[in-house]
Amino acid sequence: MVQNGGRIGSRNTFRLIALGDIPARSGELPERTFIIPHLQLSQGGALELADRLVEAVDQLDSVSIGIAPLMRDGGMLYNGRSWELAPGAGGGSFGHMHHSSNNSMHMELPRTISRGAMRDGGWGEIHPFSGVNGLGTDDTDYVIIWGARDEEELEVIWLFVQAAYACARGVLP
Repeated sequence: MVQNGGRIGSRNTFRLIALGDIPARSGELPERTFIIPHLQLSQGGALELADRLVEAVDQLDSVSIGIAPLMRDGGMLYNGRSWELAPGAGGGSFGHMHHSSNNSMHMELPRTISRGAMRDGGWGEIHPFSGVNGLGTDDTDYVIIWGARDEEELEVIWLFVQAAYACARGVLP
């Protein structure tokens, strides 16, 4: 279980500044689709890492974990895990995690992060539909973040999730 005082479960605004100093993701980019659905196809992490991340997200104020029935896997529909803000706290989804075979996720990030630490560091890429049909805004990009393969990557991904959460709440421009 994620502990509130532990690194992955802790919320520390100062750590969001650390996004500018994160290391590049090691190795090659994962295989992925370039069409919709936009998915990571290789280099998936352990289910335990995904579960820890979802537990940490669930501890954020005004967040509930829902089901996002929006993915297809081998022709079968399956449910991702959607992160919902309560009305009055921004409302709506600020991200969702895909099937446990890869633990990738979609979220909205401020462009300064999505086109900096996220993209340039190899942690994800901008969704092909970002800026279309309500995905992304003039100041944000809708992105895919590659699933964590180990503990160190989980810590970095937790920073991106916190940035998406802060952005959705209007705390981070």
